[in-house]
Amino acid sequence: MVCAGAQAQQFGFRPYTPAEGLTNLAVGHLALGASGDLWVGTDGGLFRYDGTAFEPVDTASGLPPDQVGGIQTDRWGGVWINLVRGLYTRPPGATRFEAVSTQGGDARVDFRTPVAVLDVNRILAISSGQIVQLHRNGKRWVASTYLNPGQTAQLARLGAVRRLWMDSEGTLWLSCGRQICSVSGDTVREWHEIDGVAEDDWNTYLEDHEGRLWVRSPQHLLVRERTAKTFMLRDPPQPELGEIRDNLAMMLDPDGRVLVRTGAGLARWDNGQWKQFTFANGLPAASISATQLDAEGNIWLGMNGLGLWRWRNYDHLESWTRAQGLVSDKIWSLLRDPSGRLLLGTSAGCQMLDERTGQVAACPVEGLPHRALRAIVVDGTKALWWGFTNGEIWRSRHDESRAHLVFAADTSRPEISTMYFDRSGRGWVAALDGGLFQLDPQLTRLEKVELPGGRSRICDMAEDSQGRLWVAGSKGLFHKEKDSWNLSRARDPAGTITVFDSVATSPNGDVWGASDGRGLLRASSLDFEHREWVPAEIVARTSVYFVRTDSRGWIWLGTDQGVIVFDGHLWRRLDQEDGLVWNDTQVYGFLADSDGSVWIGTSAGLTHIRDPEHVMSAPRPLELNIARARLGTELLETTGTSKLPWRSDSAFDVHLSSHSFSRSAQTEFRYRLIGLSSQWFGSRSPEIHVPALNAGKYTLEVMAVDLPHARQSRTLSLTFEILPPWWRTLTFRFAIVSLVLLLVALAWRWQIVKLRARRSALEAEFRERQALLERATRDALTGLWNRATILDALTREMNQAQRTGQPLAVGLIDVDHFKLVNDNHGHLCGDEVLRTLARRLTSMVRQGDWLGRYGGEELMMVLPCRDRAELEGAAERLRKCVADDPFVLNGQPLTVTISIGMAQCATMDGPESIIARADAALYDAKRNGRNRVSFMTAANDVEMTSTGSHRYLRALLDKINEPARTRSSR
Repeated sequence: MVCAGAQAQQFGFRPYTPAEGLTNLAVGHLALGASGDLWVGTDGGLFRYDGTAFEPVDTASGLPPDQVGGIQTDRWGGVWINLVRGLYTRPPGATRFEAVSTQGGDARVDFRTPVAVLDVNRILAISSGQIVQLHRNGKRWVASTYLNPGQTAQLARLGAVRRLWMDSEGTLWLSCGRQICSVSGDTVREWHEIDGVAEDDWNTYLEDHEGRLWVRSPQHLLVRERTAKTFMLRDPPQPELGEIRDNLAMMLDPDGRVLVRTGAGLARWDNGQWKQFTFANGLPAASISATQLDAEGNIWLGMNGLGLWRWRNYDHLESWTRAQGLVSDKIWSLLRDPSGRLLLGTSAGCQMLDERTGQVAACPVEGLPHRALRAIVVDGTKALWWGFTNGEIWRSRHDESRAHLVFAADTSRPEISTMYFDRSGRGWVAALDGGLFQLDPQLTRLEKVELPGGRSRICDMAEDSQGRLWVAGSKGLFHKEKDSWNLSRARDPAGTITVFDSVATSPNGDVWGASDGRGLLRASSLDFEHREWVPAEIVARTSVYFVRTDSRGWIWLGTDQGVIVFDGHLWRRLDQEDGLVWNDTQVYGFLADSDGSVWIGTSAGLTHIRDPEHVMSAPRPLELNIARARLGTELLETTGTSKLPWRSDSAFDVHLSSHSFSRSAQTEFRYRLIGLSSQWFGSRSPEIHVPALNAGKYTLEVMAVDLPHARQSRTLSLTFEILPPWWRTLTFRFAIVSLVLLLVALAWRWQIVKLRARRSALEAEFRERQALLERATRDALTGLWNRATILDALTREMNQAQRTGQPLAVGLIDVDHFKLVNDNHGHLCGDEVLRTLARRLTSMVRQGDWLGRYGGEELMMVLPCRDRAELEGAAERLRKCVADDPFVLNGQPLTVTISIGMAQCATMDGPESIIARADAALYDAKRNGRNRVSFMTAANDVEMTSTGSHRYLRALLDKINEPARTRSSR
């Protein structure tokens, strides 16, 4: 048997202590229930871990407070607990524990001895060193013998039975005295030294996936092949156990390899040799008292006095810190050199990881300074180049073990950030504030490169599949096309010109630019026309220190919150919760190794992701359960609809559980209570509390979202109804509504009487006011607008026309020879002529036109929005409607004609000028024979002299000037 030397790499462990509810840290036993709960037995009692909290299992659950001596679960969902005072069980589907009681009282099962579950109602146990069979009969158990008298006598001769265990073929293996015995059918076999079994305290059994049987004692480990006749000794390193000698913590890991407890920690049988894990690998300095594998492949370790520990990403992530030989925890650069050595650039210079021993050793190249080493690269001749933060550049040829200074520190080349040799063999050096330099490795010449856009801070560089060189800087991304450099700028989502700190290219031609504090830009073309900021929330909210690609084409981001990986489908993050040695990664600390593994440098050490494809395998949905829901003190059914009476102090409380133990600590529980709000709320706490609810029907919807791991649970729902109090029942409401309706009807009847009286009074008042308004604005004889109203209308329409530029016209209408009508027929007939004239003209004017009595037999029209052609037609129609149809006075026809003078408003007109022109037009119509329409424009230069309307114009001017006189008198 070959034993591998102790490996010094460090692994990630997550402790669970009283902060999570595990109040007793003396963990002695672990078991995984069929529902996914983890059962933890301690010296202070039993705890159940549902993925969100440890809950003590006490008398409220039927289990008395006592030291736990053993836990077993069966495939039917039962749980068996061995206490000092006896054996307890929680049957499948039950929520409480019960004592295993026989006709003689509680079953006296020996403390710290296991049971063998035969079926849901039968078990084998050890009582006073003898095997008994316990069979459930209703609520009681019946004890009987399992072995025949001959078998019992044979075992008694060997000594008391201390352990029993049943393999997959039904063979019962026993620790009888200091021997191993097996019972198969009626045959009892004793295993002695001739069978490879020396006398010892054999007390722990395990069957692996190949059918091999492993048996452990505090000093030794035996193994028997499936068809072998004998056992073989296969002791792990440091097999002697100093304490906890009755529970030897032996298990199978996720790959089926045997993992056993040793005197120094754990050992794993792997490919014909033992690999051990000790305090040097990060295991706690305490005896491992129990081990357990969960459904997700997590390994749990029970520690004597240190609580419960979970191994993060067991066997997939390993790390190195100062404890493993690093002189500085900051890993700036990584390189696999042509000889296969893994070189580390740290803040204290160069070191090498000896992967055979797992230790960090001194640098294999001598002569290098012990200062921050930012860059290690290899050129086409396999020579190594070393770039330091003070600007020094060293070189060591492939066949040399000593480095030589090639370029001394220079103030024009401060703080080298990275170095790169392209496919043509040219070297490039980025010196942050110093800019970009081209390195000729043959001539050892370093030349400054002038980049477009002025002085720029240069941080990183990469080469794409077409041989173009990309450089990340404070001005943007530079790329070299043949012999010229081009600058591509981009704005971040906030609109700011982006400063790029790192750049990488994908085989498909994509260019990735990382911006510290701004996220990640993806560009799909050389001219940068097709680009987008990666929308993934875990990327957008982090400071991206580096972006790199591996041979799979995956994108790796080093951030302040861990490592983010894009496999072409999902963005996921690895952090300390997943086994990364530290969340804060270093700017250039990345290496994609030839075997597909990835190395990550952080500010607290180095992490090796041994199998990225396993770590980043397709995420499984999160497991989520509504473990408990209460309304006040009443438990709610998780299926169906619970109906409970309303109480003013009944708060709604829910406890969620998740058996996805390896989910991120940033997992968010999202919920909404439909009936109260349709909005989703989020919390990292698995507890939901809603104060007292009103009566009604509610549905709780809840889900879990693990954003860093791109995992999500299905949405669960819980429906319940709160019944209203008696004063809010339908019957009570109907009675109240009936009473209210009756009172409303009576009040309505009384109000109707009052309203009718009030309505009559208001109608009379309204009619009176309307009559007053008519008398104030209408001419009493004709019913047309009176003089004041038509003049006000003219003023308003002129102001409107001057503001809008629309046309406006004014017409004056006079009854031809009206004096003869009065003289020949009397003034009453004259009044009738005016009334008839008003009716005819009113019927002919359009809506929006104004027609009023200007004075005596003169009428005034105000016609907005009419051009000359429309005015002529309208005026002619008015003239004809009067002249063509005789008036009838006292039964006799009388021919009446009218003369119309029309004037259009000019730009600077006032009311007096347009009236004067209309009056002049009217005078012109009368002078030329009457019964006609005459037009006058501003060009006619009207002079306000004696016309028939001069007296009215003077009255208009007095009306317009009256407000001014009033103001001056004040």
